[in-house]
Amino acid sequence: MEDGIDLGSFSFSDFEKLLKPILKVHPHHSEEYRQVAKLGTQKVSYLRSKTIFVLVKECVEEFLKHEDEFLAGAYQGSLVESIPHADVIKKAKKSGAKQIYHHPRKQYGETAAFEIIEGLADEFAEDSCDDLVV
Repeated sequence: MEDGIDLGSFSFSDFEKLLKPILKVHPHHSEEYRQVAKLGTQKVSYLRSKTIFVLVKECVEEFLKHEDEFLAGAYQGSLVESIPHADVIKKAKKSGAKQIYHHPRKQYGETAAFEIIEGLADEFAEDSCDDLVV
């Protein structure tokens, strides 16, 4: 989502609208948000960190409720889809796929990264094979 804001394909107001409901889980977060986050980048960082905190906490609680089922391999479904804010994750994934991952600049960056990794892997493989020749 932050990449989308940086690319200009996802607005800060959409980001805030998507994640701000999570702040209501802990009422002090809303006040803290107003006091601490003065700049756009601070707001993005704050919302991201608190969202991760709440989602991880919800996943832990869900896991602990069904720990025996998980350990027995009998849990049915998705842990993430069972938490109270699963809808936020679904909306974020949908928005990300539509507005961020298919953005031309993002695609260019991903392609360049794959080319670099491929080149490094080829060099590593050649060097490794040279060492094996007897």
